[in-house]
Amino acid sequence: MEEKKKAKVRKSPTKQVHLECDMALYKKFEEYCYRNGKDVSKTIRSFMKMCIGE
Repeated sequence: MEEKKKAKVRKSPTKQVHLECDMALYKKFEEYCYRNGKDVSKTIRSFMKMCIGE
C-alpha cells in the first residue's frame, strides 16, 4: 500500500499570518510551561476554568 501524504493547507495570506502568530505564541507558552514544570494541557484547562468561574 502506498501512503498518501497530507497536502499542506495554505490559507489566505491574512489567515496564514494569524496561524503563524498563534503557533509562535503556543510555542512560547509551551516553553514557559516546561520551564516551570507545568503540564501544557492542565495549564490551559485551569485557565479556561478560571475564565468561566469554575
